[in-house]
Amino acid sequence: MDAAMPIFLDDISFYLSTMEAFLEENAIEKVYACMKAKDYESAANYAFDMKSLTGMLGMLHAYEASKDMCRKFKNGQLEAVSEDITKIRNWYEKLAGLEWGIPH
Repeated sequence: MDAAMPIFLDDISFYLSTMEAFLEENAIEKVYACMKAKDYESAANYAFDMKSLTGMLGMLHAYEASKDMCRKFKNGQLEAVSEDITKIRNWYEKLAGLEWGIPH
């Protein structure tokens, strides 16, 4: 998180509100829904968005999983994407269960 703070003008409230919006967006569920509907182009677009946001937020494990997922989309390895979806869904569940103390 410390490495990401300059992006957020060293404002923890800005960072936390962006994190909250990211968690509410829950792009991994959108990837999953698109995969289930066989809308692979939209699934890949959501995966790319997620990769960008996790990198910006300094979430290295989620970024690496998202990066792997994007590579699999690019290489047409659609069956292998489900593994990454499971990893990222577990990560989302852990984050969603935390108390963020976001001022409103």
